[in-house]
Amino acid sequence: MISFISGKKTKQDKMPLRKFLYTHILKKRIPTVQLRGRVSDAGAVLLKKYQGSTVLSASTAAKLVQKTNKNLLLEIGFGNGAHIVSLAADKKDSVVIGCEMYLDGVVRTLEKLIEQKSDNTYLITKDARELIAKLPAKSIQECYVLFPDPWPKVRHHKRRIVTHEFCSKILQTLKVGGSLVLATDWAEYAGEMKHIIEKLVQEKSITLGTVSETETARILSSTFAERAKKEGREVYIQRIIKT
Repeated sequence: MISFISGKKTKQDKMPLRKFLYTHILKKRIPTVQLRGRVSDAGAVLLKKYQGSTVLSASTAAKLVQKTNKNLLLEIGFGNGAHIVSLAADKKDSVVIGCEMYLDGVVRTLEKLIEQKSDNTYLITKDARELIAKLPAKSIQECYVLFPDPWPKVRHHKRRIVTHEFCSKILQTLKVGGSLVLATDWAEYAGEMKHIIEKLVQEKSITLGTVSETETARILSSTFAERAKKEGREVYIQRIIKT
């Protein structure tokens, strides 16, 4: 789109077309994650069967959060479900909500939840930020962001989900005394997380918490943690508590 009056490009002209579309026409954040992976025919049937009961839209999940009086636990990016399934079994009196964009992981997690007859867990196949934007303030007791995509190439660091802005938005949804648990096996990403946490401490938004042995064991039993151990990478885990 070039200006034919001056023959020069305007600021909008210089803006990449995709960014212009999302910013000025759709008025949405440019998506940095998308649904990915294919599922078998049986997996597709399973997703369809549980759509609306266990597999929810972001809007339906937000309404559920508004209605329940139980403690709410949120996991962002549950992968193949090792952690969230264990969490659901240990916290049967809580409502557990998980967000994941990897469809095969959603199917595998759903199968595990059905096998253990879990009735307190709900899955969302949307960008977690879409759900967070809809959640009421001070509604979540615990949030887990475990082994998020590290986007190791420098030019892709902007796609990382754990940022100061992201953590600040999660803190808005947490109850006072509620906690956010972060984990990564990428040393450079861990350093970035530590810097964000230090800034939040300076802002008096949080205090540092501890991760129990039970929680640590649950996190370290996940697929990503086991892979990190095999490849010789240490796992960084930190709990922060909303003040």
